[in-house]
Amino acid sequence: MSEAMNDDPMAGRVPVEPPAPQAPQAPVAKPEFKVPDYLANDNTTTPALYEATAAVLAETTRVMQRGKNAFHDYKYATIDDLREHVGKLIGKHGLSYEQHEVEIASAGPLLKVTYVFRLIHKSGERGPFEKVTALAMANTRSGPDDKAVSKTRSLALKDWVKSRFSIPTGDEMESAGGDEPDADPDNDAVHSLQGRGKPASRPSTKGNALDRLAERVAPITGAQPQQQQPRPDKAAQDQQRQNTEQSGSDENAKKAANRIKGLVLIDVSASPDPAGALLKRCTDEKTASDIGKLKANYGAVYADLLTVFQDAKVVGHIGALQQIPGSELYDDIVAASQKQAA
Repeated sequence: MSEAMNDDPMAGRVPVEPPAPQAPQAPVAKPEFKVPDYLANDNTTTPALYEATAAVLAETTRVMQRGKNAFHDYKYATIDDLREHVGKLIGKHGLSYEQHEVEIASAGPLLKVTYVFRLIHKSGERGPFEKVTALAMANTRSGPDDKAVSKTRSLALKDWVKSRFSIPTGDEMESAGGDEPDADPDNDAVHSLQGRGKPASRPSTKGNALDRLAERVAPITGAQPQQQQPRPDKAAQDQQRQNTEQSGSDENAKKAANRIKGLVLIDVSASPDPAGALLKRCTDEKTASDIGKLKANYGAVYADLLTVFQDAKVVGHIGALQQIPGSELYDDIVAASQKQAA
């Protein structure tokens, strides 16, 4: 007879150890910075806008430096040239943009204004908001600067346009390695920091950027920035350089005055509304700034500038200058005329 079979099916098998429990995965580390909500919550796709933007980037070229700073004798790309250059390109590819002021605050002697920009495609697609903050002097020697906000608006637009569409201009920010603001006397931070007072000398690209910023703000705030003592063997060289810079400033002041005189005569002679043309010229941001600097620091040059308003073509229209708020130009012209008559 055969032996009876074992009823246990597992008999004779080697027991298998159960799998060890797996350790829980470590959580993914969160970034230390905080992404703004308007970017983190933007999950839209805009293929038409992306394609048009890429087409603009492919056609972008250098913007020529057609602006001229008469006081410091250097060239720059103007905001109007950038607007024209970019406006034609984005319009060609069905793009436009929005600029909105979202925050305004004071930062010591500076006005700090934050703007957001957004690209829009003709299909209706909209890009994310892009934030830009710009600074300008809130006050000048003669009082509050009523054009401070306008300067920040132009400066923010210029910064955004150059960055968004990778536009090279060769301005001071690029040529100096990025530690100097744009060299645009119409609406840049350098010009605003200098205010209406005596123009500061061109800053050196050497040394600490904060020290150079303090040197620019000092004429407005009255604060005296800390300066390193020159080495004994360099004292003579420093003095010679200062004399050269002062001589250059005087010469540039004369150039600025001659430029204004020429423009005033051209405007009054060529316009069907001479009084309106004269008022527009004297309230132009650059012209008004240069007149303020000449009055504050170059008395003889300013007196020579006033003679153009006594010209036979101009004198009959100077009454329009009384409309300029807070300006002493009209009173100075009358006083100079009376002095000459006496």
